[in-house]
Amino acid sequence: MNKLKGIIFDFDGTLADTLPVCILSFQQAFERVTGIKYSEKEITQYFGRSEEGIVAALAPDDYDKTLKTYIETYKKNHYLCPDLFDGIIEVLDELVKKKFKIALITGKGKHTIDIALESMNIKKYFEYVEHGHPEKSIKAECIDKISKLWKLNTAEVAYIGDQPADIIDCKTAGAFSIAVSWAKTSNYNKLLKHSPDLLFCEINQFKYWIQNF
Repeated sequence: MNKLKGIIFDFDGTLADTLPVCILSFQQAFERVTGIKYSEKEITQYFGRSEEGIVAALAPDDYDKTLKTYIETYKKNHYLCPDLFDGIIEVLDELVKKKFKIALITGKGKHTIDIALESMNIKKYFEYVEHGHPEKSIKAECIDKISKLWKLNTAEVAYIGDQPADIIDCKTAGAFSIAVSWAKTSNYNKLLKHSPDLLFCEINQFKYWIQNF
């Protein structure tokens, strides 16, 4: 752990409470274009794919129109989550101060992560930003890719996420897994079952760990 030199963040549920906005925007876009009212569960079963993949799974016959409507709806709804979690900026500033390399890997597509980063004015913190794939999670591959760009071993890199899949992808890549459960959409017990290297319930705990690293 003392060899960590790079920190890679997930976005939704880790830096900001944006998952409810994503789900709402999908529901509104699908209903607007296809007339179908999808439940939260019907949408979240495809999480891990980018929005392109979710739209392809649930509205294949109206793909282009639904995707365009989703991106427009997400941008319109982003005011519902205008800020990062309290304390995240301090965390990022502390990592910069301690000269950590910082990057972002998200399951979101390029359009929506660009909207989020611009809206929250945090793109400047991330040396690299990798977005999702329409067919599957590629976070493990992205962790490996960024580690190589940094000229680091994956063991020198930590990935921070709020879902069990984040822990699995991190371990697949051979990186140090940090799970966080400060979002309402995260489940502490489910994260614990996947044995992350570290698990934080509060941002202040995480900030304290960085300050004393």
